[in-house]
Amino acid sequence: MSDVAQQRAAIMYAMTTSNDPTERLKLAELVRNRRLHLGLSVRQAADAAHVARGTWTALEEGARRTADNNYAGIERALNWTPGSITNILNGGAPGILHIVNLADSVPISDSASAVVRSATQAQAEHDEALSRVMRSDRLTDQQKREIVEVLLDEKRDAERRRIEHAEQLIRFAARPE
Repeated sequence: MSDVAQQRAAIMYAMTTSNDPTERLKLAELVRNRRLHLGLSVRQAADAAHVARGTWTALEEGARRTADNNYAGIERALNWTPGSITNILNGGAPGILHIVNLADSVPISDSASAVVRSATQAQAEHDEALSRVMRSDRLTDQQKREIVEVLLDEKRDAERRRIEHAEQLIRFAARPE
């Protein structure tokens, strides 16, 4: 992390109200709901965040303040934007990341990597609907969450159909002539 990013993180941390039990309980509820929405077990979420299972459990129970050095890992595990936990602890809402760059997470050839990068760009363009909801100043945080959940459910359904189609295309292309 750069010096500027560390300073920004320190300032944001100093501004949090993370010692407020009400905000911790709000964070706990949002973390648990997001984990369940992503279909992760406590163990999977803790492993993805690189925290102990007990730390994750305490986070979801709102039992104690979570160390700020765990925020980034927790946010990554939940596919939240950096700073989401601080936002929640200050009365805001988490930001949701929608782009996963498969080219950086799966070992593939350079030519396949270029295809994945192109697909990732297309995915970013199709997330405009989600961006519009999150930027709207006419919606409450609860309304945004509800609309985003609907849009994400639709997106997951479409992705399942695309995967099925990709499998069909693979079978067709790989069939013996």
